[in-house]
Amino acid sequence: MNHSKYGLNAPFYKWLDDVRRAMRKEQELLQKLEYYNVKFVGYQGITYDKIGSSSGNNSKGDQNMLYWLDKIAEVEKKLDTVVQTLFLYQIFYSRLDAVERTIIVGLLKPNLRIEKLIEEMSLDRKRYYQVINQIVRKMDEI
Repeated sequence: MNHSKYGLNAPFYKWLDDVRRAMRKEQELLQKLEYYNVKFVGYQGITYDKIGSSSGNNSKGDQNMLYWLDKIAEVEKKLDTVVQTLFLYQIFYSRLDAVERTIIVGLLKPNLRIEKLIEEMSLDRKRYYQVINQIVRKMDEI
């Protein structure tokens, strides 16, 4: 991103980076969760026919099941954080007008070139930064 990470709007750009990262991570985490659930289901369930006996095979299966359960819980925790970030973004996005929405969507694109965005929107630089400041003020209100 070509923006300065220092200055009055630094928290805004950090938040945009967090939203961009959440958008990218959501699909990755959903795929991991699906994979871990398949691995978990693939292991033989706990058998109760040999209560009290220490079968080496069953103990190993139980450890594997616990391993995959831990992995599932870890991914679900990360996914909850990502979903919460995206939910807050959607709430914020719904409060913006059309020009502000276009700028936010443009800022979330990877490899953003401000000049291209300004040109596409037929804005001058001054108006672009005024809109950015309006967005930041709305963000501060939340």
